[in-house]
Amino acid sequence: MNLGMMTWSAILLLCPPIYGQATFSGGRYSGTATYQDQAQGTIGTGENFYCLAGVGELTEGTPTWGSVDGVAQLPTRCMNTAMASTPSGTHMAGGTATTYTPADTAALNVALSTLQCGDTIVLTAGSTYTGTISMPAPACDSGHWIIVKSSGSSDPTFPAAGIRATPCIAGISNDAVNGHNSPGYPDYVCPSYPAILSAKIAVGTANQPALTFVTGANHYRFIGGELTKVPETKLGAGIVELSPDSVTMGANHIIFDRSIVHGQPWVLLSSKNTETQVAVKAKNSQWIAVVNSWVYDTYCNSGCVDSQAFGAGTGLFQDGPFKLYNNVLASSGEAWLFGGGGQGAATPNTKDFEARSNHVLKNLGWMVPIESCPVYNAVIPKNLGEFKNMTFALVEGNYFENSWQGCQSDQVGYALLLNPGNQNNHQAMSVNFDGTNVVVAADSNSFSHHNGSPADAANCPPGGCVLEISDTTRSGVDQNFDYIFCNGTNGCDQSGVDLVTHARLTSVVPAGTGIGVNACVPGDCPTCKVQNITYRYNEIFNTTNAFQINSGLSSHCHDEGAGLDHVTIHDNLEHGLSVEMSNGSDPYQMSVCTTISSNTKRSISAIGIFHNTCAVETGNGGGFGGLGHQVDHTNVESFTGFNIHDNVSPAPWHISRSTGSIVTKGVGGQSGLANTYQTDACQQYYPAEAPGGIVVAGALSNFTFSPSLALYMVTVNGQYSSLASSPNPTSTSFTLQTAASAGDDITVRDLNNCPWTFTGNLLGTSLAGSGSTDDPYPASNNTNCGVSGTASCILDDTAFTNLFSSYGTGRTGNFGLTSPTYLNSATDAASRGATGKSPGVDLTVLTQLTQGMHGTTFYPVLTITTGALPGAVVGTAYQASLQASTGASPHKGWWVETDPTQCGGNCGSFPSSAGIIIGRGGVVNGPFIVGTVSRASNVSSFTPQQTIVAGTWQVGQTIVMTGFLNGTGSQANDGSFNGTCVISAVNGNSFSCPQTGVDVAGHSPKDASLVSFAPVSSGSFSFWVGARDGAFQIARGPVTLTIGSQGAQRIELNWDASLSSGENGGSSYKMYRWTTPGSYGPSATGVSGTHIYGRQRTTTWSWHSIRNQLQELSQLMEPR
Repeated sequence: MNLGMMTWSAILLLCPPIYGQATFSGGRYSGTATYQDQAQGTIGTGENFYCLAGVGELTEGTPTWGSVDGVAQLPTRCMNTAMASTPSGTHMAGGTATTYTPADTAALNVALSTLQCGDTIVLTAGSTYTGTISMPAPACDSGHWIIVKSSGSSDPTFPAAGIRATPCIAGISNDAVNGHNSPGYPDYVCPSYPAILSAKIAVGTANQPALTFVTGANHYRFIGGELTKVPETKLGAGIVELSPDSVTMGANHIIFDRSIVHGQPWVLLSSKNTETQVAVKAKNSQWIAVVNSWVYDTYCNSGCVDSQAFGAGTGLFQDGPFKLYNNVLASSGEAWLFGGGGQGAATPNTKDFEARSNHVLKNLGWMVPIESCPVYNAVIPKNLGEFKNMTFALVEGNYFENSWQGCQSDQVGYALLLNPGNQNNHQAMSVNFDGTNVVVAADSNSFSHHNGSPADAANCPPGGCVLEISDTTRSGVDQNFDYIFCNGTNGCDQSGVDLVTHARLTSVVPAGTGIGVNACVPGDCPTCKVQNITYRYNEIFNTTNAFQINSGLSSHCHDEGAGLDHVTIHDNLEHGLSVEMSNGSDPYQMSVCTTISSNTKRSISAIGIFHNTCAVETGNGGGFGGLGHQVDHTNVESFTGFNIHDNVSPAPWHISRSTGSIVTKGVGGQSGLANTYQTDACQQYYPAEAPGGIVVAGALSNFTFSPSLALYMVTVNGQYSSLASSPNPTSTSFTLQTAASAGDDITVRDLNNCPWTFTGNLLGTSLAGSGSTDDPYPASNNTNCGVSGTASCILDDTAFTNLFSSYGTGRTGNFGLTSPTYLNSATDAASRGATGKSPGVDLTVLTQLTQGMHGTTFYPVLTITTGALPGAVVGTAYQASLQASTGASPHKGWWVETDPTQCGGNCGSFPSSAGIIIGRGGVVNGPFIVGTVSRASNVSSFTPQQTIVAGTWQVGQTIVMTGFLNGTGSQANDGSFNGTCVISAVNGNSFSCPQTGVDVAGHSPKDASLVSFAPVSSGSFSFWVGARDGAFQIARGPVTLTIGSQGAQRIELNWDASLSSGENGGSSYKMYRWTTPGSYGPSATGVSGTHIYGRQRTTTWSWHSIRNQLQELSQLMEPR
């Protein structure tokens, strides 16, 4: 029996033979906040459950997790991190080792200068060792580890081996008793509070690590350390760096145990110097583990764009194995990122990664409104873990929490990404063409950059390097046209040319000056790939999306990685997915369990997605959503070896093409069904007349191909295309019934080679989390599911939610399948354990793997603080915003409440036609960011990018545009949009107004381009609003608004209540007075006089009378 069989046999023995599945209530762990010892012997738990100690080198263990899981091979190496596997105390030559007790940095450096294998360094708890500490490289072995620990690790309250340390060891509490001093992070008990048990190493020099290792440093175990930086020290580097640079071999056999590694907490007023890019940089290093620790508060908010808790995969040497076990990992970028750079074609693949029992999250305190990102030096959120360069990984039993669409527009709140990436190397520059094949630099940039000139064949692939020019007329993956530099073997050379400022191309280029181009040499990592990855028994909560499987092209130069294949995703619980986890840049993105996207000529293959339960709370009613979104941006590739079965999720599995259009026809021209294969799973071939699958002029109808196929179909632009009957199609030729056009994508699909399976999935329709379109998967009500084999697979509304004991909204609930119609009916039930025979996740095993691994997070209660909006005047541009308490996040999503049960039976009446407009971010009438703008025949058209939750713009409404800046290209005349105009037409979310100026093509202006709206009718109004923060706490409350008649004068009186004896705690208020020339408000028709918030007074208001009226008017004042 192999080790894999032994492991799973043990699991079966530990699972009692029961019918159905154990109940499980999803959401944050509701037990005590004490992290439990992951004891050996429980299913899959324990620090070294899957990793027997090695022979000789004890930490180089023998994995017992088996050889494969589904289509993915499992890691072939593992790291045993038991204390017994890192012995110390004796020198390699014999004799008792030395214990050093340095009191300060100078003494520590002296100790390091004489350090021997087997020694111990005891740092003083509560002390700070400032500077960059460099660990030397004595040649140690498995029996002589160097231990670096805090003196506090001997305290009886210090966490025992196998139990996660928290910031408590640094004297930081986070509970209701001693105070929540780590806001946004999980609560933990702090038995040692206020004692400090850790020893701190802090760097005070910008962009330098706190802890580094010389080449070849080895066999170190750190216990009880606090590794950080001095506050306000900008750190565009790692706190810990295991290699001195990208091309030097790094450290090996290093363990960080029961320690904390962190940057500086981010708050709304943080400066740009609070940035910390990476906690642990592990490129070029081997046999590295972080266990039972907290790694947190790393983020980019000024100089860098991508932060991590742990990163590797970009060096010249193969790194790994890596182990992350039982940690809290929190970074605004990614908890882990492997790849994202490299050393060119020599970059090796990271190999063997184990991530188990970690609580991976983003702090919701980082979730600011996108429109405020520049104002607050906001952090850049990305995802919770990404593989760009990884082979052989096991990600099991982790809890992933909080990911949202944030300040970088292309990051839309995925939890986990597989995205093999060859980061491009390009020099953006301006050039001139003289109508020949010569190109000349036209600005201060040259063709040469850090990887050499693309005009030098020595830096380029055999075909030659690329000069990329934007071409917006092209469709498909990108909108660029590529010219090729001469290289001596492609028809021309560069003889006699100054390769810094001049170069020759293989073809003539039309004359032009000041043309923007990208001069490209091969990307950083053409060898980067993602292969043999297993995600199992993880819980994903409170994200926009769950998984993204993507073959990505670089943003320029067509660089692509080495492919993506053999991925297994099974038995994961994904719940609380919602489009509301977007904090701006509207309209809403999709919310989906799995996205598979092909952008390169390398097919995505061998993907197994099975037994996952996904609960999308709120999808995008106008877009994709549900179980999956599959899109081929090339239109000519194939997705091969997909096996999608026994998942439970809102529908659909949505399939589209590069244009975003749905696949309307399947094999043989038939509409697709939920449980069958689909068109681009079939092996593709390109007609001889269409190289690379692209139709060329002169060959639009008649095509030939090889090899000979007995049964095939043809797709044009990804859609089934009918063939002419005369001449009849043959096994190697055909004629299109409708001719293609030059530039179309065309493929021949072998219908006898379509490895794509979609079966046994239970999909719910008409749900808040369903996508807008259920065709083609599902297009009809399949009836081959359930115990009988004849039950419906497609379940509408309550028929789906009734599968569970308590589905709730899809956020928190009991997601165990209980319907007797479907219990134990999985298509692979015979090969599954007793608790996993039903469709969906095996919650019994998942619960055992995650028990005690994450705690609750305290968030301040959310309340509405706006009782009255500032007064408005008809015809005058108005700007205001709804306000709420801090809650869980700075960002709040707003709406106007209309459900009487939520507002005491009376929600009031929102003035929907008064020209009052509320955006989802709480902005009232402006300023709204303009998403697109154009002008034709002196009529300008605008489309704001925010989602509007109440009100509409009106014909005749005055608007004011500000902040439009002239740029280049389509932005050249943007400054002419600034000013005031009156709306003449409304078309959905767009509006137009007369505005004299040159015609301008539709485009996106700079983000500073804003529009504000004036009310169109007067009155006093009362209505209810609701707000939702990032933790989905909800608050509701009444709001009043008074709009004065056009021509009314608003006088602002500033009142400081501290002038009167303690009234209202010294608060400051703004009070408004209008002198109305005519009617004012619904209760004062035809009355002239003085009003405050629409209330008539017969006498002039003096400061004395205002003070006397303070108590009466307090509810009508706006705190300022």
